[in-house]
Amino acid sequence: RPIMIDLSSILLGCGLGLFAGLVPGLGPFTTLLLAFPLLLDLSIIQLLIVYSALITVSIYVGSVPATLYGIPGDSASMPVVFESRNLKSLRQVSEAISGAAFGGFFGSMAVALFCLFILNYLDNIKYFYSTPIFLGLLILASVVIIWNSTNKKIASMLLYTAGFILGMVGYNAPLARPVLVFNNYMYQGLPTEVIIATLFALPNIVFYWNYFSVNKGSRSKEAYSPWSVYILNPMKSLFFSVVGFVTGLVPGLTTILSSVLSYNIMSYFTKDPVKRIVASETGNNAGAFSMLLPLLLFGIPITSSEALLLFFLEQTGFSVQHIDLGPLMKTLILNFFLINLVGLALAWPLSNYVKYFYRVDLRYVFGTVLILILGSLLYSGWASHSTVWYFSLTAVLVPFGIALRNFDMLPLVFAFLISDKAVAAIMIVKQLYF
Repeated sequence: RPIMIDLSSILLGCGLGLFAGLVPGLGPFTTLLLAFPLLLDLSIIQLLIVYSALITVSIYVGSVPATLYGIPGDSASMPVVFESRNLKSLRQVSEAISGAAFGGFFGSMAVALFCLFILNYLDNIKYFYSTPIFLGLLILASVVIIWNSTNKKIASMLLYTAGFILGMVGYNAPLARPVLVFNNYMYQGLPTEVIIATLFALPNIVFYWNYFSVNKGSRSKEAYSPWSVYILNPMKSLFFSVVGFVTGLVPGLTTILSSVLSYNIMSYFTKDPVKRIVASETGNNAGAFSMLLPLLLFGIPITSSEALLLFFLEQTGFSVQHIDLGPLMKTLILNFFLINLVGLALAWPLSNYVKYFYRVDLRYVFGTVLILILGSLLYSGWASHSTVWYFSLTAVLVPFGIALRNFDMLPLVFAFLISDKAVAAIMIVKQLYF
């Protein structure tokens, strides 16, 4: 297949990333769910371009409200949120915003070019991975998500177990029998979009609807100038790009570990908040590309949003055994370059316009998101000729979602999304070794 630039997929992904980066608590996971009707007819490469644009642009954009207001655009921007309080002058604010944008661009492109350089070796790595390692990585990702959840450990384990059970509902091919099936609709399993909407997106939105408020004291930072340019020196940028690349491969943590570790390393050498922020964002963006490698090479989702992406990819016939990785990666990297140019523009010269978004009452934004989610579910039910089933299941699960609004629901949805693959891997390992 010829290498090409897909502008429509880039624009769709960047638009979703802009939304995910600005709305607190939304994130790539819920944003993918909102875009569900728009993703149904996309090809494998288009889905990957949209996803990489969503992740990358949300990181670029998320650093701006994190710097100005202490609002985490995504979970990986927490070091910037913490360090933003140490920015004492408008010059420092300006340098932090421009430095984070340029550092992110450097980190992203350094990792993409490195992957292009070792492309001929990437395709061979997957043959050294076996089912036991695949199962081990799924277990590692699960442990990391449970351990790093904001819930108490026992609560996270119970939520994970509940998600795993929900994921097994339907006819289970590895077990060769139906599990917890009470009507004909359930043989296909519980609809992924309904589970995610009611048990992940809804609790998040309700939580932020009740508790979100902008720090009014941060308004003084809005007078910064985006044209005060700061760039970390090339050797340090390269170092933190390497840190981001390696840590971006860690299941369950990826860009969170990339940004936090980069921030902590720089903190040992300087107290300058600008340098700390730039280092954190350089590692953050570098990890955004490397986190895709386990999914493309082995079919292993190492984050909850990747698990949802894999669900969409499999609807188009995606299989790591039959995919031609070389042309796919070259096309993805070419489009990734344009994605980063858009991200750079949004996080640097256009960053001044972010303040207008946060002058809107975010309750209206969250209300709009709820309406979009409901519309997405109704469309999905209509498209699958199961409108009544989708509506009934949503009505049953909504009270649970609201009741669980103070819990981190990632353990549940991650377990739900990987349960079938985990059961299949367990059965294969059992047959091979026991």
